[in-house]
Amino acid sequence: MNYTFEHWHGIKRTEQFNTLWEIGMLLAQGEALQTVPMSEYHASQPQANFKSVRDRAKSVFFGGRAVRDPDVLKFLQSQTFDIYKININANMSKQLEETTLKWMKESPNINVNGLKDFQFLSMPGLNTVLKEFIMKNKNKRIRVMRGEYWYVITLLKESPVEWKYMDEDDIQANDCVIASVPFFSTMDIPDLSFLDVCDKLDVPVLIDLCWSALHDNVTLDVNRKCIKIVTLSLCKNWPVETLRLGVRWCKEGWYYPSDKLYNQYRLNSELIIRLMVNFKANYIIKKYKSLQHKWNNRLGLQPTPLILTSRITPELQWFNQHRNLGVDWSQDNMMMAGLYENEDLINKYFNWN
Repeated sequence: MNYTFEHWHGIKRTEQFNTLWEIGMLLAQGEALQTVPMSEYHASQPQANFKSVRDRAKSVFFGGRAVRDPDVLKFLQSQTFDIYKININANMSKQLEETTLKWMKESPNINVNGLKDFQFLSMPGLNTVLKEFIMKNKNKRIRVMRGEYWYVITLLKESPVEWKYMDEDDIQANDCVIASVPFFSTMDIPDLSFLDVCDKLDVPVLIDLCWSALHDNVTLDVNRKCIKIVTLSLCKNWPVETLRLGVRWCKEGWYYPSDKLYNQYRLNSELIIRLMVNFKANYIIKKYKSLQHKWNNRLGLQPTPLILTSRITPELQWFNQHRNLGVDWSQDNMMMAGLYENEDLINKYFNWN
């Protein structure tokens, strides 16, 4: 069942439900008083009054954001930039490419092969690249798997294009595909057998690796005829959501040649390099894996291969990660970042060891 606010007073409250609700109130009050890490968005920043705190508590476990790790926050707060020096660094794109590939290669949980045949580029946010891909293929039918990232679905609904879920029809020659790996709904590696059909029919595919550094094991060969763009958004790795950090790899004909010269986003690139040098790709997994297991046991949740989420039981559907979006599928995941960030505060409040 996809609960709405109208269902709030009729929900069956188990012990686990009441525990999560009390934690939600605790964290929402902390946000209102600015004693716990804050959201980047005004709608998720409660005011210091009961109604605002209560409303925020109902959505504390929503979304899919980065852990506001204290060491990463401290690092971000310590950074200073020589804007002029960064602006004239003509080697920035090459430095970013080398740093990104090294960062991925050194991670035991990321194994992506075949990128050497792509042009590396900085990325002005995944949303911009998705819009470019959709508009480039505006005369094609766009295909996505049911349960794809909510923003992709929203963007397709707002765009003047034809689109269908993969399970609604076979892939045709006039289609193109957008797919996240790992897959957003299950947080696991999806069935990619459709790529064989895309290769055969020359159907262009965009692969998004947004969750790859936060997943236990991502193995993917992108050396295929059909894969034209590979994106790596980094706003789930570090709490820099509104800076739109990321990189992309594009096949010939799938980027504007002028992008190599004019769209280098050097300040963002400098920040990405610094973060990658200081925090390995599997940093969040190594630091918080034991906490994921601890909270799963405490609340009776099931693990997912993604460090940011755990699978909820039916009686906890109110806390479904994207229940508030009204999408036409249910992923049954809960966002765990708030529990990781505030472990000490929560333990002290409940007098837990």
